[in-house]
Amino acid sequence: MNALATNPTSVSDSFFKKLEKVADLDYYEGPLVSLFFNPSSYRLYIYEWYDNDTSHNRWLIYETSFTALQSLIKDEIGHRDFLLSARGHIYYLADIRFTESTLYYDKIAQITKEELPEAYLPHPDARFPFFQNTPKDQPLVFLATYESNLQLEIEAKLKAHDLRQAAELLMTLKYVDFAAYKNYFRLMIDLLSLLIKDIDNTGKEDQLLEALSA
Repeated sequence: MNALATNPTSVSDSFFKKLEKVADLDYYEGPLVSLFFNPSSYRLYIYEWYDNDTSHNRWLIYETSFTALQSLIKDEIGHRDFLLSARGHIYYLADIRFTESTLYYDKIAQITKEELPEAYLPHPDARFPFFQNTPKDQPLVFLATYESNLQLEIEAKLKAHDLRQAAELLMTLKYVDFAAYKNYFRLMIDLLSLLIKDIDNTGKEDQLLEALSA
């Protein structure tokens, strides 16, 4: 395995330690593609195994969306298109050690879509499931729960008049392909109604505008 060059734009390992593993999407004598989840931001991340040496495994990590992941599992898009649709076209190469149920991110480098090694890109015809023993049910169950919990969390923020957090979660909604779009618009109307009530003396509209422009 070639040495991983450090990159000054890399994030610290504290960011990745917040992620929780949901399911393996590809498994052959060990995980090859895994789904992770940030429970505080509701963002989804993919870990793809690419190489190893005597002490580390090298993973490609990138953020995906509810819609893209659902399309992959339903075989509406291929593996290569899925990988190249990463949010912001930002990827991380991480050399990871696993010791006593703990992941250690010893080296992390941030790269762009254009810097992706060709050897790391899936074959254009690769589809999901990549191996027949890869379970579909676990990620599908998670996605259904994810969709429901996200709406409940937004509703709770609206009732608490926490406009900043509600707005940030609403920004996540635009990456979610809900079957009933009326839920999205209903939540947006609730948020705007709260904004109109507070606009005279609370200043909370500044919180919303700041979150929306971030």
